[in-house]
Amino acid sequence: MKDMLYALYLFTNINLYKPDDKEKKYALCYLPFTGFIAGLVPALWSVLARAVGLHSFVAAAVGAVLCALVGDRFIYNCSRGRFGIFPALLYYAVIGVFLYIEPLWGVLLLMGVFVLARVFVIFLLWDKDYIKEGVFHELISCTQKVVTAIITAVWLMAAIALLQMYGIFYFIMAMVTMFIVVIVFERRAHKRLSLEDRDIDLYVAYCEFAVICEFVIFGTVGLIGGR
Repeated sequence: MKDMLYALYLFTNINLYKPDDKEKKYALCYLPFTGFIAGLVPALWSVLARAVGLHSFVAAAVGAVLCALVGDRFIYNCSRGRFGIFPALLYYAVIGVFLYIEPLWGVLLLMGVFVLARVFVIFLLWDKDYIKEGVFHELISCTQKVVTAIITAVWLMAAIALLQMYGIFYFIMAMVTMFIVVIVFERRAHKRLSLEDRDIDLYVAYCEFAVICEFVIFGTVGLIGGR
């Protein structure tokens, strides 16, 4: 339980308390779970908004705000710097647009994307001896690898199920995009013999943004085509 709270502390804005350094043994197992939580809050909001008949634009805007409030720490970390706020605003604006286009299924697709991106993070970290000192170095060095591998496989199946609920095409699109990006980042890290926390943050932010943009594009085409 404390490992789960530690993972939420590290990767979301759900900071119930600050754990001590002993609570890391299974924290990496909960990395995909933090993506599920990041999508669960706007999903619950979507159900409520639909039940009370709230306008889809308002529901989508609030859903995007909730995504930001619950917190994707990867986006937050990438947004640090002089002009970092603008990419973050663009990221959440795209989420809002997608939730407006897909008020019913959008939040489930987002949940699948968030979980899948974090599953691929574990793939990116696995058995790399050039991970630099930082949060992920500490987590991967003390994690129980057999347990982490099993739980990661379960979360991978969950992400696949969430994406396939809408359509096989969206699932394939998300998987192919994230697989290509993880290969690019892995080769870059291998060439530099360096994999830092900021590389992981950028990977997750880029994966999520790229896939959601693809969803927006194809969702818009579907609306224009009278889907």
